[in-house]
Amino acid sequence: MFAKDDVPYSMRALLLQTGLTAKEAEDFMEFWQEKLMVKPYVFVTFVSQREFNAMAPLRVTPKPYTIIRVFMDYTPLDKPISVEPLTIKPRA
Repeated sequence: MFAKDDVPYSMRALLLQTGLTAKEAEDFMEFWQEKLMVKPYVFVTFVSQREFNAMAPLRVTPKPYTIIRVFMDYTPLDKPISVEPLTIKPRA
C-alpha cells in the first residue's frame, strides 16, 4: 500500500523488481500513475507469473529469451489499511 505522494517512486521501484527495464516501467507508469493517485492511498498487488500464465496462457513463436508479464490489481483508498508487505522475487 502506498500514500498518494509515494506512488511515482515506489511503483517504479516495484516494477523494476519484476524485471521490467526502466523504459518499460516508465511506459507502465505513463498509463497507470494518474489512476493510482485518485485517492489519498492505494493498495497494489501483482498476480504471480505462474498464476498469470495459468489464467492467460501465452504462446509466442519464435520463443523469446525472456517474457515478463505484469498483472496488477489495485484499490484506491481513502485511508490506510494494514496489509502484509508485497514480496516480489527478482528475476534471475
